[in-house]
Amino acid sequence: MDNCALVTVIVPVYNHEDYVEKALDSILMQKVDFKYLVYIGEDKSTDHTREVLKKIQGKYPENFIFIYREVNYGMKNFYDLYERIESKYYIVLEGDDYWCDEHKLQIQVDFMEQHPEYMVVTHNVNVVDDKSEPRAIDYPSIPEGEFNIRDFREERFPGHTSAKLFRHEFYETKKAYMERFPELIKYPGDQIEAFLLAAHFRTFCMPEKMSCYRFVTDKGSSYSANFVVNEKTILSKIEFIRANLCYAREHDCAGDIIKVCEQLYVCYTVKHRKVLGMSRSQMIKECLTVRYKLSSYGYTIWRMIKFVGRKLGTMLGIYSRAGKI
Repeated sequence: MDNCALVTVIVPVYNHEDYVEKALDSILMQKVDFKYLVYIGEDKSTDHTREVLKKIQGKYPENFIFIYREVNYGMKNFYDLYERIESKYYIVLEGDDYWCDEHKLQIQVDFMEQHPEYMVVTHNVNVVDDKSEPRAIDYPSIPEGEFNIRDFREERFPGHTSAKLFRHEFYETKKAYMERFPELIKYPGDQIEAFLLAAHFRTFCMPEKMSCYRFVTDKGSSYSANFVVNEKTILSKIEFIRANLCYAREHDCAGDIIKVCEQLYVCYTVKHRKVLGMSRSQMIKECLTVRYKLSSYGYTIWRMIKFVGRKLGTMLGIYSRAGKI
């Protein structure tokens, strides 16, 4: 362990020429009573991000360490930066997001020092556009309290990436998961983290909004800007769900963890049978392999009813606006 730095801040950067200085300044403004390190990993951007960083690098103190890749690492950029961590705590701030509270790090570290039973402390975030103006949407995280496996099932997150302060030990768990399922190297890391936190650890979410998540969908190279629902992304999601079920069984996780993994596996298998290339008999045979059959089938039926209800509600709304009902 590094006896000097208590916190390491990881800043993966790729095509963030318009945003990266704001991200770094939001780290620099932190008022803390401890030392921290910042690793900035510039991943061979195709815009002017590298030039921007080299121009402004001189204004940051020596604990800001700039790393310029000679080739594009992709997701490996994150994991290479993780491997450099030696501090007690770490947090990730991607180069297009930023912190908006100068006491954020101190507040989170104080909480963790006082509550050793938690692996992570997180908080709520503001959602902003490319101009840093508020957007009228909420990030799908729990508002306050402890994150659990039911939150994971309903796709509520334990805070945005910019909000989560981890104990260093968590990375070893995530690293072991990735070594077991290397095919998920390009899968969103926040979803993998959410599963592992729900499966093994306690996570506390503060209600305060202390960072800003830049949600831009019409341009750029971010995940949000490039994500589309198609056969490839559906199969990737199912691969993630299948990996989680396998992991939960191999690690003899608590019954409610395995139960939720089976619920999701059966639900997605039934919903996307054709994408998976399964016949009805193959689908039924696969669904019979789960331990918690009634729970899994009941959850799948409930999700189907909920889906039909939303569709009917949308149709009734359209007819109502057209004056037909």
